[in-house]
Amino acid sequence: MTQTIQCSNPRCSQAFSPSAEQAQFIAESAAKGMTFIMLECHACDAFHAEVESKGDCHVSNASLLTRNKNTSYRNRILASSHAVAAVLQEAGLTTVDLLDRYQQAPSLFYLVDVDLTARGNAFVCARLRKWYAKTDRWKEEVPSFEKFKASFAKEYESFFANTGTHA
Repeated sequence: MTQTIQCSNPRCSQAFSPSAEQAQFIAESAAKGMTFIMLECHACDAFHAEVESKGDCHVSNASLLTRNKNTSYRNRILASSHAVAAVLQEAGLTTVDLLDRYQQAPSLFYLVDVDLTARGNAFVCARLRKWYAKTDRWKEEVPSFEKFKASFAKEYESFFANTGTHA
């Protein structure tokens, strides 16, 4: 799954996929809550394409990975975001293919509110930060994807059990 951007130049109006650098800029902008950014169009070069922010950002690997170059930290971020994508998608709480987005570019993976169903947003808004805080206390330097996934799935089951709705 690659994002497609429509050039705003009426003489061009070409659709294009952002470069890796542009995709990182989009993810970082979403993480900062920016509502509007400009990108250079690949087709006409002289004009820019307008991109609106896709909503509140819950996860942005591009933003997190630029903060710390430590390999253990980076591997932890990648494993945890992969687990988040897997659990949300497997539970049917997504409106897009998050696993494909992760697999296309793990370091650029992001999760915004429009990627989730209403139930998915309720769960993520209520539990994602708390879950991340719990995982920060784990003793392993880099827990496995499987451990992150099992833990987030348990958080998901607990949330829906406590809200009285069926998972």
